[in-house]
Amino acid sequence: MVITECLPLNRDGCESFHTILTIRSVRPTAKIVAIDCRAASESFSIALKAGADGFLTREAAPDDVVSAVRS
Repeated sequence: MVITECLPLNRDGCESFHTILTIRSVRPTAKIVAIDCRAASESFSIALKAGADGFLTREAAPDDVVSAVRS
């Protein structure tokens, strides 16, 4: 299980996208949950396109985080 933070876009693009791709290439069977600092559908799309298995916002309830990690 890998939990990664979705960082805001910068002039080099989306670092989170590259991070998730790297994790996926090194550990193809790893389960990846991305956590975003704000509720942004753009970050959701980027994370899933990069290969994340799940996505949570920082506003997620503790029970939701536990459920995401367990699943």
